[in-house]
Amino acid sequence: TLSDPEVVTPTAFPTTTTTYTLTVTDTYGCFDTSEVHIYVEPTPSPAITVSDNPVCFPNPTVLDAGATGDTYSWDPVAGLSATDVKAPTFTPQSNPNAASVTQTFTVTVTSAAGCAASDSLDVILYRRPETGNQYYVPNNFDQQ
Repeated sequence: TLSDPEVVTPTAFPTTTTTYTLTVTDTYGCFDTSEVHIYVEPTPSPAITVSDNPVCFPNPTVLDAGATGDTYSWDPVAGLSATDVKAPTFTPQSNPNAASVTQTFTVTVTSAAGCAASDSLDVILYRRPETGNQYYVPNNFDQQ
C-alpha cells in the first residue's frame, strides 16, 4: 500500500514483492509511465525443535532452529557445540542440583538482507541418579 497515491513522494509499505506504476499526465493530456519493482525479503520464521526433551544428564540433544537463514545466533552458549549454526548439539555441563531444571534456549535467525526473527524453547534437564549406595541383590532365593 502507499501512504497517499496522489502525492509526489508517497511512502510504500509493501508486505510482498510489488511493482508500483507511476503515471504522469500534463495539462495537454500527454502522459508517461514508469515502474519500480520492490522486492520484499521474507523474514525467517524460526521454530526451535529438539531431538530429545527432556534430557537426562549427561546425554546430548540436538537443537534445530527450524528456519533457513544466513546467520544464526544461539543463547545461552554454555554446552552448545557451536552458536552460529542451524542445529547445534547441546551437552549439559553439570548434573542439576534439583531433580530437574529448565534451560531456555533462544535463537535469532538473520537473512542475507538483514531481516531477523527469534524463537525460544525450554529444555528440561533431569538429574542423573546418584550411585553412591550400592546394594547386594542375590541372584537366587531358597523356597520354603
